[in-house]
Amino acid sequence: GRSARSAADFKLRQPLAKARVNVGTQREQRDLLELVDVLTDEINVKEIEVVSEVGELVSYRLLPNNRLLGPKFGPLFPKVRAKLSELNQAEAATKLHADGTLELEVDGQQIILNSDEVLVQTESRGGLAVASDKGITVAVDTELTPELVQEGLARDLVRHVNTLRKDSRLALDDRIYLSCEVDQELSAAFTNFADYIKQETLALGLSLDSPAIGDYKRSIVIDDRQVTLALIKA
Repeated sequence: GRSARSAADFKLRQPLAKARVNVGTQREQRDLLELVDVLTDEINVKEIEVVSEVGELVSYRLLPNNRLLGPKFGPLFPKVRAKLSELNQAEAATKLHADGTLELEVDGQQIILNSDEVLVQTESRGGLAVASDKGITVAVDTELTPELVQEGLARDLVRHVNTLRKDSRLALDDRIYLSCEVDQELSAAFTNFADYIKQETLALGLSLDSPAIGDYKRSIVIDDRQVTLALIKA
């Protein structure tokens, strides 16, 4: 899930709407569903959906590793390549990931290919960023709503405030009053998520008026915009 996010260039603190997950067996699906609350937190998505067909997330294409299979099969190689293209590409890719081998029948011969001899190309479905490993495929929705963007900005603020708390040598349970000097767009985001910000920073109050006044002060950057933070120990 984190690899899929990274592929789409999303920082982990930016919440996303949904992750869709495909795993190999029904037992793995049940195990995953038992951990949904933990996983939504760790991947920072609002919802996790388990899908039974990996083809819902990605399209696969299997290609022979010409460098290895050409010399290995000689005149039979074109038929091996053709047989690979005739397979159900998603099913064959899943089997190759799970077992490490793929069995073909070519001209009446049983041929076993390993994962080094078959190249698996994947292409994500529209609007999804996908990562796969060891039979698990995760796709995250890359569309950001205004609310998700605002929540990401609020999470970024929380990170900076808690860094300032630590650098100011405040105790973990010290309460504070927090003030920020921000532009109109950031002010709207922080107002909408004020309860979350105060909860995560132990702030008794949050002021978004300028200038920011406090015992501990710092200039930071959120979303390429300058923000002045200040806090007072309560």
